[in-house]
Amino acid sequence: MARATFKDLLFLAALGVLWGVSFMAIKAGLSHFDPIFFAAVRYDIAGLLMLAVALPAGWKAVWPRSRVQWKAVWISAALNVMGYHAFLFWGEQYTTSSIAAVVVSLNPIMAMVVARALLPGERVGPGGLLGLLLGLVGIALLVGLKPGELFDARGIGELAVFGCVVSWAFGAVLVKRLGHGMPVVPFTALQMILGALMLHALSLVMEGPRPRWDHTVPALSSLLYLSVLASGIGFFLYFTLLERIGPIRSSLVSYIAPVFATLAGFLVLQEAIEVRAFLAFVLVAVGFRLVIVQPPEAKAIPPPASHEVLGEGVTEEP
Repeated sequence: MARATFKDLLFLAALGVLWGVSFMAIKAGLSHFDPIFFAAVRYDIAGLLMLAVALPAGWKAVWPRSRVQWKAVWISAALNVMGYHAFLFWGEQYTTSSIAAVVVSLNPIMAMVVARALLPGERVGPGGLLGLLLGLVGIALLVGLKPGELFDARGIGELAVFGCVVSWAFGAVLVKRLGHGMPVVPFTALQMILGALMLHALSLVMEGPRPRWDHTVPALSSLLYLSVLASGIGFFLYFTLLERIGPIRSSLVSYIAPVFATLAGFLVLQEAIEVRAFLAFVLVAVGFRLVIVQPPEAKAIPPPASHEVLGEGVTEEP
């Protein structure tokens, strides 16, 4: 693996900032949009941007060439775009940016669990199992130290954010199992566009034919930040890092993002910085370290960051 340069570290830090601030942008935008409709419009724009990047190679390079590729696109659209973002955007109505970011940082560990169950060649040693346990203890700590009743609105919202982690992990591992072989950018564009259509259908069912959308500068700012900066520039940085330093080092963005989510939420939205978020983050980060540092005989799935490409498909993104 190539040694990380100063430029790589700058890219990694920039990506952590972009994706960390995304949690604050989601929270801010939820004041102006119904949540599922907000996610749908975000991916309308992001999907078209990715399609514009893919199209210079020609339609043949973009269009799936087999049933396996189509199956992978539909699975990823349903679980990595619709399922993930419906849970995340809906759940973040009721919790803070920092808590949502800490829960989402469990993604690499959850991917390991699902991979161990669904991919016959994936094995996890004692260190990986201990890492999983620590990650789950961290999330349990978030729940146990939450003020108020266990299943009040905030508690249900935080459980919904955890649901997005589960949805993404299953989607990523199922796509990897298919081994579809599509290029990353076309696959990403198609899953975003189809996922956006699914989100619109879900919004129609849950939020009605006229979902809330305040046509204001703050609303547009949140939407454009998520669509253009977090998705457009963010994916460019992430794909560059994948090529230069590999998926494991790139996955460190999962543990940079919560720091900036917390700072952005505090500075922009005046959200409280909760001790339980810090304690849970430490446990999840230590668990992640144990998952990726395993003896040679224990083969684990390469731990994707909260935004990694897994099996040539794009990850979840806040």
